[in-house]
Amino acid sequence: MAEKTDELSALAGQAAGLETAQEQAAEGQGGAPAAPVQTNAQILAGAFHLGREVSCAVLGLQSPRMVLDDPTLQQLGDVWGAVADKRGWDISAILGDYAAEVAAVMLSITVGVKLMKAAGAELDARERKPDPAPSPDAVGNVG
Repeated sequence: MAEKTDELSALAGQAAGLETAQEQAAEGQGGAPAAPVQTNAQILAGAFHLGREVSCAVLGLQSPRMVLDDPTLQQLGDVWGAVADKRGWDISAILGDYAAEVAAVMLSITVGVKLMKAAGAELDARERKPDPAPSPDAVGNVG
């Protein structure tokens, strides 16, 4: 149970980090354009990391963490961040103030799928439970 709580806490922490970065970027939109709080590469690496953690939690697998280790996710963020920079895309502006909503959806999907799997496992366990054998008194005795 502690592992599930840790996974959800980690996801919530990542979501809060994305939300804070987006809020800080939005605060600078009043006058002159503010420098991004996070680079495109950092935002994308964080999004890839969040996606990996959600997939591990939802699927109950560890292989995504083995294949998509932190350095690999950082490389993905760097190369796709370079593409975004080349094209003039500001990922924080594209996300706007929706970081909280995106984070809430990701966490809700994770919790919902875990609940669905747990309920399904409980129902399967109930169905597999053997019926108790009838007592010897109940078999063949007619009052």
